[in-house]
Amino acid sequence: MKEDLLIGSLISERYRVRALLGAGGMGRVYRAHHELMRKDVALKVLHRDHLSVPEIVERFEREALATAHINHPHVAGATDFGQLEDGSYYLVLELIEGRALCEIIAQDGALLPGRALNLGYQIATALEAAHAQGIIHRDLKPENIMVKQSGQGEFAKVTDFGIARVPTHGPEKGKTLTQAGMVYGTPEYMAPEQALGQVVDERADLFALGMVLYEMLSGQRPYSGPVTTLLGQQLSQPLPSLEAKGLKSALSKRARILITQLLDKEASKRPSSVQWVVQELLAATREQLSLDDRKPSLVHKMKERLLSHQAAPRPSASNQEARGLLKTEAQPLRVQSSPRLRTEQKGRASPLRWQTISLMALAGIFGVAFAIMFTEKIFAFKEASPVVLKIEEEPPQLPEKLRLAKLDGLAGLEALAAEYPEAPQVVAQLAKQLVVAGKFKQGVDEARHALELDPALNREPALRGALFRAAQTQQAGYEAQRLLHSAMGASGIDVLYDLAHMQQVNISTRQRVKDLLKKPGIIAHASPALRATLELEQARACPQVASKLEIVSRVGDRRATRRLGELKQQLDCASNQRCLSCLGGLKNIEEAEQQLRAWP
Repeated sequence: MKEDLLIGSLISERYRVRALLGAGGMGRVYRAHHELMRKDVALKVLHRDHLSVPEIVERFEREALATAHINHPHVAGATDFGQLEDGSYYLVLELIEGRALCEIIAQDGALLPGRALNLGYQIATALEAAHAQGIIHRDLKPENIMVKQSGQGEFAKVTDFGIARVPTHGPEKGKTLTQAGMVYGTPEYMAPEQALGQVVDERADLFALGMVLYEMLSGQRPYSGPVTTLLGQQLSQPLPSLEAKGLKSALSKRARILITQLLDKEASKRPSSVQWVVQELLAATREQLSLDDRKPSLVHKMKERLLSHQAAPRPSASNQEARGLLKTEAQPLRVQSSPRLRTEQKGRASPLRWQTISLMALAGIFGVAFAIMFTEKIFAFKEASPVVLKIEEEPPQLPEKLRLAKLDGLAGLEALAAEYPEAPQVVAQLAKQLVVAGKFKQGVDEARHALELDPALNREPALRGALFRAAQTQQAGYEAQRLLHSAMGASGIDVLYDLAHMQQVNISTRQRVKDLLKKPGIIAHASPALRATLELEQARACPQVASKLEIVSRVGDRRATRRLGELKQQLDCASNQRCLSCLGGLKNIEEAEQQLRAWP
C-alpha cells in the first residue's frame, strides 16, 4: 500500500484515513476516524524509506512508548501503534485543537507574567509525569507545546517525544539510541551539559523549561546567533535580565528566583526535583496573580487536581498511564460534562511545523564543535481532550458548613449542595451519603459530577467507598464500575481489583470485574504496581512469565504474591507438562515474594 493511497483506506480494521494534515522528512500525519470509537485521531506514518534505518525505526518506537506511558492531561498521548501492510509503522495520537506556543509568542510578543507562569506550571506538571516514568523529553521548546485557547482559560499540551530518553527493560535493558559524541535536541533550549554531549538527567528538561519561561516572559530567548556562537554564550555569558529582553510588567520575586535557578549553567545547582519546581511555580503563579489583582483559573489553581493524572515510581502512584500501544480501548482520559455543567469545544485544525536538530560533537567551543543535521517534522492537532472549567476560590466558610451538613446527614448535604452546586468536596460527600441511603444511581451520578469538578477527587475516600458499594448493586453496578475504570483512573482500578478478590463481594460482581481487569485498555490505565500484577496474572508461556516476573520484582506490591503462589505450583516439571522451567527454580520466585512483602 502506497502512502499517497492511504486516504480513504481502513487501517487495522478501525482507522479510516480522512485527510493528509502534513508531511515531512520523517513521515506524514493524517486525520483519521476511529470507526469503532467514533472519534477523530492523528495518524502519524513513518516513511517506508526509513525502514532500512534501524535507529529511525527504534526512535519511532521509543516515541510511541514514551507518549503511551504518560497519561496526563498536559501530555499529548498516543493510543495505538502498529504496522501497515507495506511494513511502514504508524502511531495514533490525540488530535489537539490549538496553536503552538511559538505561534502565540510570535503573534502576541511577551506574555503577561501571570499568563506565562500559568502555562509554565502546566508544562512542569507534564514533565513531572514523564520524569516519574523515567522519561526525559530532551527537546522541550515552544514548538513542542500546544495551547488550547478558549474563554475559560488556556490549556497546554507537551508533544513530540521523538528524541526522549525512555528506560528499557528485558533484553534491551541499558540499551541507548544516543551514541557517544552525539547531541540531540534544539540548541536554543539545550542545557550546557546536553550541548557538550554529556550524560543528562531530569535537570536538562528543567533547564529547557526555564528557557521556555524566559521566552514567554520576554518574547525572545536570552541568547541568539549561529549555533556555535549561541552555545558559547550559553556556556560562558551571564543570563541577560528579563527587562533587557522585553518583560512587560513587574515579575514576582519568587518567579524571578525560580527562573534563575532553572537556568543555572551547572546542573548541580539547578533544582533536583521537578516536584519542587511544580510547587514553586504554583506558589509563584498565585503570588503573581495576587500582584496583578487577578483570579486564578482552574489549571494553575490546583496542583492536587493534576496529581491524579501523574505517574510515580512506586506502587502507591495514582498514575493512570500507558494507554495501550496495541489495543484501542485505551484512550486519553476525558472529563464528561454533566447536565449541570456543560462545556462545548469547537475549533479547527492548526498545522504545526518544527525542526529537530541533531548535533554531532566534534571539536570547537571548549573542545567541541557541532555538525548539524536538520530533520523536519510536521504535525497537526485538534480537539484537546480535557474540558477546562473555571473554579472560583473556595468560600472561607464552606469547610465549617460542610462539617455541620455532614452531621445532618443526607438532608443537610442536599441543602448544602443546592447552595454550592459546584463545590467538589460537597458533591463528593453528597455522593457518599446517597449511596449509604441506598440511592445508588443518584450517588453514582453525583460521584461523576464531583470528578468533573475536580479530577483529583479520584483519591477521595468518600468516593472510593461509595463506588465500591454501588459497584456491587444491580441498580448502579455497571455505571459505578465504568466510573471506576475511567474518571477514577488508577485509584479506581485499585478499587476494582479489591472487588475482584474480596470474598464478601458477590460472585457475579467478582467475575464481571475480573473480566474487566483482563482488558488491555483498563490494564494500561492501572498504576505501575497493579499493571505489573495484572500482566503477570495473564502471562502463560514461560518466557512471558519470566519477563513479567522481572517487572513485578521492580515495581510490584503485595497484590502480586497471590500469583507468585500459583507459579510455585508450576515448577514441578516431573508431574506438570506445562511447568515453568525457564524461571530457574523456586529461589527466584521466593526472592521476588520476599521483596514484594516489604511494600504495602
